[in-house]
Amino acid sequence: MENLKLIINIVVALSTVITLIFIWLTLREMKVSRYKLFEPQIFFINSNIYLLCNYPEIILPIKYSTKKETLELSENSEFYLKFKNIGQGIAKDIFLILDWNINYKEYFELLKFDFDKYGIGLKITISDGSCWIDATPENKINFGGNFPFENKTDLKFDYLLPVHNSNESLKINVPSSIELFFALSTLLFEVVPDNKKKEVFDRMDNYFKVGIKIKYKDNLNKPFEKEFELDLKTPKIEMSSEYQGKIYTIGIER
Repeated sequence: MENLKLIINIVVALSTVITLIFIWLTLREMKVSRYKLFEPQIFFINSNIYLLCNYPEIILPIKYSTKKETLELSENSEFYLKFKNIGQGIAKDIFLILDWNINYKEYFELLKFDFDKYGIGLKITISDGSCWIDATPENKINFGGNFPFENKTDLKFDYLLPVHNSNESLKINVPSSIELFFALSTLLFEVVPDNKKKEVFDRMDNYFKVGIKIKYKDNLNKPFEKEFELDLKTPKIEMSSEYQGKIYTIGIER
């Protein structure tokens, strides 16, 4: 009888321990599930930039847009990076840091050297902090001005709803120096021989080192932080009589 009682007590004790472990695992799973209901996830949306070049009729401007159909407009459309909340819950207290991290001076000096080499009459003055282009309509250059080299963009947003509740997104306009980076690179694509186009793109891609850091909180004030870089996809080129020129499509991806 004593041995039987001992065995029963051991079995009861083990059952109690197993039950407690099961309850703890269940509660932990419920806690994780509850947090998932509130967890946001801000994500960079891969996108394209469309650039319209009708060289040699016009050297500059090269029109650009994040929507192909707006290339028909007389003025350039906005060029922006887009972020969405693909998580389950609302994101709040959003802090977005974009480090453009581009050696503008060196890159634009290389472009200037190539333009001189191929006989493109661009008058470009490059300093440590900006690039100046002379507009000379008689030479088919209807676009110019001063373009400060911008290295960092800090932005704050109150909140961003998840995509299952809203189609809202954060649209971050890029600096004019980045727009010029793409426009002049596209002009160089157009003027170099076909066997040099990959070399031009590879150099462009090597200089385009954009880093992004995102900080935000969920509704329970739990903090989140992400860091990543953007890369470029090899351009697609198409002739277009509708848009009167060549359209270069360059993908921007996380």
